[in-house]
Amino acid sequence: MRHNADSSPPLEPALPTDRADLPRVDPLQQALHELHRTQALLAQTEQALRASQELLRQGEHFNNTGSMRYLLQQDLMVCSEELCRIYGLAPGNNLIRHEDFAALMHPDDRQAVLDTVAAAIAIGGTIRVEHRICRRDDGEVRYISGIGKPVWVDGAFTEYVGTATDITSQRRTEYAVRAAEADLARVSRATTVGQLTASIAHEINQPLMSIIANAGASLRWLDRDPPQLAQARAGLEDIVAEGTRAGNMISGLQDLTRNTEPVLQRLNLDGIIGHILSISRSEIERREVALQLSLGGPAAWVSGDPVQLQQVLLNLVVNAIDAMSAGTTRPRVLSIRTVVDAGVRVTVQDSGMGIAPEAMDRVFDAFYTTKEGGMGMGLAICRSIIAAHGGQLTVAHAPDGGAVFGFSLPLVP
Repeated sequence: MRHNADSSPPLEPALPTDRADLPRVDPLQQALHELHRTQALLAQTEQALRASQELLRQGEHFNNTGSMRYLLQQDLMVCSEELCRIYGLAPGNNLIRHEDFAALMHPDDRQAVLDTVAAAIAIGGTIRVEHRICRRDDGEVRYISGIGKPVWVDGAFTEYVGTATDITSQRRTEYAVRAAEADLARVSRATTVGQLTASIAHEINQPLMSIIANAGASLRWLDRDPPQLAQARAGLEDIVAEGTRAGNMISGLQDLTRNTEPVLQRLNLDGIIGHILSISRSEIERREVALQLSLGGPAAWVSGDPVQLQQVLLNLVVNAIDAMSAGTTRPRVLSIRTVVDAGVRVTVQDSGMGIAPEAMDRVFDAFYTTKEGGMGMGLAICRSIIAAHGGQLTVAHAPDGGAVFGFSLPLVP
């Protein structure tokens, strides 16, 4: 039998609505599966945490830096393994009270550190301290740099977290460098003084000859009949004055060559210049150098270490004399000026050949020298001395040839 073209297709049989024939998921099996997956994730997280902790431990040890938590309400510090090592605490003793932490501090630093910590906690600020500790196990003194920051939660903080770094090696290196610099400065002073041996001998010989002459004259006055006591007394007073003069010069030379700690004091720069010229006067005359002085007088007061400033001026004067020793037929003129305004400006100018343009930028470099047999440290040390006194050592070409070195220091009342 044929169907019409527009007749509807036969209906598909209906699917059964009962799902009993589908595979059922066991809830217990599903729970076990989720548990295993969670355990795997926990194991991975734990492994990553252990690796992170180990990296932190190694990093702290490598950098000599320990970490801590300071629980304010419990007054407890939780210290990392490295911090325990730095403080000399027994292994595992990573909980200490704040008073025990204070007991580790060096007695000379303790109060200042405690005051700083208390002030920071009072306002919830960052703690920054640098101090010494005495390790609990062996009493060794170590230098510590610490920083702590508050942990804020809901507008309040109950603890600080921070680090403490053992900077002992750094401090010892700094002290060694300073000691080496002091030794080098002393050697430089001695070397410069050594260049004036003949001049110094002459300057010391003058009062000695005067002492001998006055002593002989005084004896002759006493041998008269009657003894001429007034004239003998005058001769003896001259002996005392000349002996004091020679003693002061020797004492000044000892100060220049002695390795002493800098001592800042109020001093007059013109007086320092006068002392240096008394040492070098004979050398100036021997080299046929004309001296021009224009000093600031009683107002040229600065704060400085006399030995170090003497070293600077002695070096500048000797360099100026050497610069005019050869290679020019021009008159040899050494000009020293002090000008007092907002500060005290000192200039030392020579009439030598001057400094080559390519050397101008290097004259203050360590180990750079144009002198045969020179160390190249004199001007470098002078520059650091003036910088430490709050000034700057400069060099320029003199208008009429030669070089002019100068520096300014703050004026003090």
